[in-house]
Amino acid sequence: MSGLDIFTISTVVAALAVINTVALIMVWRINPTVPGLGTWSLSQCLHISAWLLSVAVIQGSLQGPIYTLVNNSLNLASMILLFEGAMRFRGFGHQATRRWLILAGIAMAVGISILNKEAIIRRYIWHDSICMVMLIAAAVTMMWRTAPHERIVHGMAAGFFAAMAGAAAWRWSVAVMLPEGEAFPYRTLNVSVFTLVALCGLGWVYGVMLSVNMRVRQQVLAVSQIDPLTGLANRRQLESAMMRALARQRRGAGAFGIAYFDLDRFKSINDRYGHTGGDAVLVTVAERLCDFLRDSDNVARIGGDEFVVLFSKLATGNDLDRACARLRQAVEGPMVLGDDVEDVRISLGAALAPRDGQNIDTLLNHADQAMYEDKRRRRAERQPEDGAHIIPFPPPDEKGRPRGAAFN
Repeated sequence: MSGLDIFTISTVVAALAVINTVALIMVWRINPTVPGLGTWSLSQCLHISAWLLSVAVIQGSLQGPIYTLVNNSLNLASMILLFEGAMRFRGFGHQATRRWLILAGIAMAVGISILNKEAIIRRYIWHDSICMVMLIAAAVTMMWRTAPHERIVHGMAAGFFAAMAGAAAWRWSVAVMLPEGEAFPYRTLNVSVFTLVALCGLGWVYGVMLSVNMRVRQQVLAVSQIDPLTGLANRRQLESAMMRALARQRRGAGAFGIAYFDLDRFKSINDRYGHTGGDAVLVTVAERLCDFLRDSDNVARIGGDEFVVLFSKLATGNDLDRACARLRQAVEGPMVLGDDVEDVRISLGAALAPRDGQNIDTLLNHADQAMYEDKRRRRAERQPEDGAHIIPFPPPDEKGRPRGAAFN
């Protein structure tokens, strides 16, 4: 291969590396909250610096062991950070522990580069061994316990990590099996390896782009199904859960029920304490619901002070009645608001599928009507009240805090 060919290929490879780095940095700046992208961007900046330095050394523009030392240190540090980025992206490990391990790894890489700066064969054996380990570790991290819908996009990045490790393994095998006294094919082999790594680098960055896009879409979808105040599901997610429950019920999974309730005198709480107080009450009710529910149940805030609980695995209407009684007991009770204590009460209605309906609207309407019947009955049993209902301040809990405190 002529000098012109090597120069042309080196220039193209360097251009690909720059494009790869710029693309990754742009993805990071567009999605700064996605873990791992910043670390990957730093890895690629170190990698492109080492790459350009390697091209200069191959062309003879720079000579001397100091440039080789810097090049190898940058390259090995970039491989370590690439693995760290994969760990961050997948959310594995403890960040503080990983930080010390990464620093120790980079220090070790620099030490190895210093010891092998003038020994070509030994340098490639050590250098490519570390690169192979880091790249394979990054590939395994991307695929470890991956959800089914993520396997294709994560697998693309992991596949190119493995291909880059294969390029490093090729050069490592040449260094290991080189006959004694024979010159190492430095220029031609490195240009070939650089070309493979540059192309694979474009591939893994594209795979990362797809993975980031999928994660952002999932985050948007999750936000669209969550009530921002309480953190509970909203109406959209409740309807999805009910559709799944109805499908299971049609397949013979048994009955399920819903409890539809709102807070009595919630308007008077808002009038007395302002929207801050009303929001605090809703958040505290949501916390009580989360403490009460089983893993198989679902709860949603569907608007204002209205909540719906979906009870799975019910056999009869009596099971639903007992579940609603426990729900009322869990939610109702004193709640501290500033210097006062409100006695929070709810009006509740329920519906059992398939007894009271076999679609979402029918079940919700049945439970809604039952809730208003409960509200009318409860109003008829007590005298009309104006304003908030203040009760004596409850005794503190075992840690000395007010019981049921919503805000102070």
